[in-house]
Amino acid sequence: MNKRKGLTVKQDVTMDGHFEKAICGVEIYETESGKMEVVLCQPKQANYQGLSTTNYFEDFASKIKRQYLGNKNHENIKWFDRLEFDLPDCAAFEREVTMDFDGWTYSNASWRGTNAHA
Repeated sequence: MNKRKGLTVKQDVTMDGHFEKAICGVEIYETESGKMEVVLCQPKQANYQGLSTTNYFEDFASKIKRQYLGNKNHENIKWFDRLEFDLPDCAAFEREVTMDFDGWTYSNASWRGTNAHA
């Protein structure tokens, strides 16, 4: 497994959803091999009730690729969805997400098993 070596971006990203604003937390890491890992998660806002990151994943990924990773080859970017719960016995975990990329937009997201990074 490629270890994450440096956090390059950590912030919330906002975009217009279909009916309301959508917000997600984003963390972008460079790995030891120079590839990028992008983690999308619930925004750190109290009582956020907007669109979930999971339900809007491809839209967030497309915007983040253009805004932060425009010069990176999409094949050198791994995407993860961090699931966090407000339950005492339920630890956060990440799932890798694979998608098609047409040069501008991601589509056809597919979630894989858990990842040890969380």
